[in-house]
Amino acid sequence: MASVARNAARDQRLDLRIQGEVKTLIERAAALSGETLSTFVLSSTLRRARKVLREADVIELSNEARDRFLAVLDDVDARPNAALLKAAERHEATVGNCRA
Repeated sequence: MASVARNAARDQRLDLRIQGEVKTLIERAAALSGETLSTFVLSSTLRRARKVLREADVIELSNEARDRFLAVLDDVDARPNAALLKAAERHEATVGNCRA
């Protein structure tokens, strides 16, 4: 949990109800990791949250797909199709106009 500020104010709580055997399992894992239960749960949750967000934010392409994508971007004769125009409208309605 090195990337989480250790001295930052901790003014929020996260409570959850779990079954006894689930708590025992997590406590054993925390002990084997040499961490407190809170530290273990927080670090595990943060790791998973960051993974989920990274997967949502990053698009990975094969080399072939990347090359096709770049070729389309470089095509001076390319015109947006109806689906792309509709997606742009939805994006603008949701996010707003991002043009500078």
